[in-house]
Amino acid sequence: NVESITKTVLSVTQKCYCSGTVLTLIYGNFILNSVDAIKQTDKEGLVKISTYDEFNFVVIEFRDNGCGIEANILPKIFQPFFTNKENGTGLGLNLAHKIIHQHGGII
Repeated sequence: NVESITKTVLSVTQKCYCSGTVLTLIYGNFILNSVDAIKQTDKEGLVKISTYDEFNFVVIEFRDNGCGIEANILPKIFQPFFTNKENGTGLGLNLAHKIIHQHGGII
């Protein structure tokens, strides 16, 4: 149960050129992953999205209070078709990773 999604925009002076449709796809995937992680806990869900400048980059940070990613699967999460979800495709984080890198970003 997600109780709150908050967004904080701090001073952003850098420019980031990307399609709004593409950003919506990536944001939506991250939020869905957060919701899935929160469902695995007994906590009142919280998703926080922050945007700020750091080292000449625009940083868009997603945080939640879900179960987290187990250390043993962390190296695999960007591989195509890797999923630990019952109905997952394993394409969401792979696609986000590719798009972000195509734009000179880091995930």
